[in-house]
Amino acid sequence: MVIRDRLTALATLARRSFRRLQAQASYPAMPSPLRARLAFVALAVGTIAVGLVVHWRGTLLPATLRDVLGDALWAMMIGWWIGAVIPDTRVASRAGLALAICWIVEVSQLYHTPLLDAWRRTTFGQLILGTGFDVRDLGAYAVGVLATAVFELSVRRRDPSSNAEPGAAS
Repeated sequence: MVIRDRLTALATLARRSFRRLQAQASYPAMPSPLRARLAFVALAVGTIAVGLVVHWRGTLLPATLRDVLGDALWAMMIGWWIGAVIPDTRVASRAGLALAICWIVEVSQLYHTPLLDAWRRTTFGQLILGTGFDVRDLGAYAVGVLATAVFELSVRRRDPSSNAEPGAAS
């Protein structure tokens, strides 16, 4: 219950922060793609912070839940960074690209060289490339990417001042 309440509070805080960023960045001189980029960067940085807390301090969570949650957060971070790089692309296209990147990185864990394995043993390498292939991670990545798409579309639907989805017919 406590974990669910904290995750619900975190989701509410993220939605409010996203809306606040959109409202604060609505200056006429600032182009819409720049506003979107700033919002996506803020979401990515926030997701990284939550992911690091789960990774380093999530000992209260069962190991499997911590692993799956960490993988889903990693996929969300990839989705937000893709949004920051190509904000004018449709949500579905960005989600597909994020999922492809996540799955490619996961499948790449089946490939081993001494240099690559040495890098994977570092903290940075472990956080970016992972350590070992796990089919369960593919599902966690799908959940994380789906969460980013649902979150973005729900914010767009609730906030009439936000632009229509990029690439959508006018």
